[in-house]
Amino acid sequence: MRNHPSLGIRANAADNTQSATATDQYATRHNPFVYFHAIIDDTTLCNTHVVGLDALAQDLGSATGVPNYSFITPNLCNDGHDAPCKNGQPGGLVSADQFLQTWVPRITASPAYRQDGLLMVLFDEAAGQQPSSCCGEIPGPGSPMPGINGPGGGQTGAVLLSPCIAPGTVTETAYNHYSMLASVEDSFGLPHIGYAAGPGATPFGSDLYNRSCGPAPPTATVTAPALLSTVSSRTRIPLRLSASTTGGTDLSSYLVQVRDLGARVPRVRTVASATRATSLTYRGRLGHSYAFTVTATNLAGQSSPAASATVLVPSGVRAGGHYSRGWRVHRVRGAWQGRAIASRMRGATLKLRYLGGPLALIGETGARGGVARVTLDGRSRVIGLHAPGRLRVRQVIYRGLVRFAHHRLTVQVLRGTVTLEGIAILGR
Repeated sequence: MRNHPSLGIRANAADNTQSATATDQYATRHNPFVYFHAIIDDTTLCNTHVVGLDALAQDLGSATGVPNYSFITPNLCNDGHDAPCKNGQPGGLVSADQFLQTWVPRITASPAYRQDGLLMVLFDEAAGQQPSSCCGEIPGPGSPMPGINGPGGGQTGAVLLSPCIAPGTVTETAYNHYSMLASVEDSFGLPHIGYAAGPGATPFGSDLYNRSCGPAPPTATVTAPALLSTVSSRTRIPLRLSASTTGGTDLSSYLVQVRDLGARVPRVRTVASATRATSLTYRGRLGHSYAFTVTATNLAGQSSPAASATVLVPSGVRAGGHYSRGWRVHRVRGAWQGRAIASRMRGATLKLRYLGGPLALIGETGARGGVARVTLDGRSRVIGLHAPGRLRVRQVIYRGLVRFAHHRLTVQVLRGTVTLEGIAILGR
C-alpha cells in the first residue's frame, strides 16, 4: 500500500508522493481509494485491499481468486505520463504499450475474465490541457474546472474488452468518466452516487454490451399459493422469489409484475423492480385472481425467462348471490375470513349472476362432503365433495370456462353437506 499524502504542518506543505524518483515512480494522486477515511482509517482493510500489482498475478489463477472489482493505476512511467522516465526507460506511449502488452494477455486469459469479465483501459485526460468536455460535465464541489482551462480534460480514448462485447465494436455514443462510474455501479446493483447520478452520465448501453456473456442466464422461480384461503384468511398474497445462477454470474435483482385477471382491463402492474428481496406480499381484492411474473437479472445483465404463478382470492360468502332456505353462514376456524356457507338440505339452491369471464368456485372437501349440481348458463355438472379421512381441504371444486359476458351460476345440494367459501373471477 502507498502511504496517504500528509498535509504536514502547513496547508501548502509539499507532497512528496506526487513526483517520480529513480526508485519510486508511483503517484498517490492517481489512486483515489487512499483519499477515503473509510479505507485509510482501517489499517487492516487498507493493507489487504490496496496492494501492489504483483498480487494480481496469483489471483488470476482462478475465477474465485480475483476481486469482483480491481482498480489498476500504473506508475508515472507505465501510464505514459513521463517521457523519459526517472529510471531511464523511454516512457510515453512506448512504456505504456509495453505495460499493456504484459498485463492485458494475462488478464484476458484468466478464468474470471473468460466467464464474464470486463477490462477497461482508460485515460484521464488528453494531451496539452484541452478544455473540451461532454455529457454536461460540471466542476466538483470546491474544485476548479475539471479541465483547468475549461469544463473538461479533452477527448480521450478508451478500450473495453469483454466476452460481453463483440470484437471490433466501435461506438459513437458520448461517454465520460462519470458514465464509467455509473456503469460499474450498475454492474454491482448499486445506486449512482455523486455526478454519476447526473442526467448526462449515461451508463454503457447495448452499443457496447452487444453479446451474451456468461455460460448461462439465471433461472427464476416464484412460489405463491394457488388458492389464498389455503394459507391465509386475509387478502395479502405472499410471494417467495428465488433464482439459480449456476454457470453464470451472481444475481443482481428481480422484477416482479402482476396482472389482475378479475379487472375489467387486466393491465400489467410492477410490484417491485430492481429488488433483491426474496419475500414480498401483495394486497389482493376479494373475488379476483392474479397472474404474477418474476424475472431475475444477473450482474452481467442477463435476464431469466419469466417465472409465473396464479393466485385465486376467494370472494367470501357475501358475494351478493341469492340463497334459498337451507343455506347458513357458519363461523369456521381457519376458513376464508373465518366464515363458510353450507347446506345439507336436499334441493337447497344458491344463485349468482355476474359479469365477467371464467370463474372458479371454492369449496371444501372432507369426510362429510356431499354431492352438488353446479349449473353455469344452463350447462350442468355434478361434483362430489366427499374425501376419506377427517381432514377438510379447501380447494377449487369447479371451474367454468366461459367468455366475457353476463352469466348465471346455480349450486344445488343433491345430498350430504355442501360447504362453499366463495368464487373468484379468473378473467374478464
